[in-house]
Amino acid sequence: MPTALAASANGKMVGYTTYTCGTRGYDAGHVGVINLGAGGVRTWRLNGTLLGMSASAYGQELAFTFTGANGRPTADILRAGAPPGPMTRRARVVLPTAAIGAGQVALNHTGRILLVCAQNARGEPRQTARLAARLAAYNAATGHITGVLHSWRSGYGPCSIGAVPAGGYLLVTGFQLNDIARIDLITGQVTELPVSFNQAQGFSW
Repeated sequence: MPTALAASANGKMVGYTTYTCGTRGYDAGHVGVINLGAGGVRTWRLNGTLLGMSASAYGQELAFTFTGANGRPTADILRAGAPPGPMTRRARVVLPTAAIGAGQVALNHTGRILLVCAQNARGEPRQTARLAARLAAYNAATGHITGVLHSWRSGYGPCSIGAVPAGGYLLVTGFQLNDIARIDLITGQVTELPVSFNQAQGFSW
């Protein structure tokens, strides 16, 4: 069962992930890259949950949120040219659980900036929590924060994020119930779109 999808700006590279439904649940599958220009598929074994996949403009790297057996999500980056094998041995962890909370990530078009839409309840009771959400930028090589693009308070989640492969805009959920907002990365302008959905685990632009 496919669960995540990302493409390069020119559409020649497609990244995806699948899970196999069975006695082990939804934790056995693989991450893959399809090279539509040269032909060929490369895959990495997956044992965990992967959400919110995105790709750099030329498709050299994939970014996603990964949750393994310990139940703690991390923000990871995987090179499309990495040798096959277990995904956890080929990808590198950029950000720990504390930095992303209940949220997702996306690469900017250069692959140098990792954009994170993170949510935390700040100690409030789960049933009444108003989530503190923020969209922040991190250096993809070092994991150091470079700035906060936007922040808001919302009772809705999780926060999903989708980046335009060519750069410039993001789609973000979690502003209002089932709503999607577009964020201009140059001006910071937020535009709520007349589109809604329910219980989505992620989306691609």
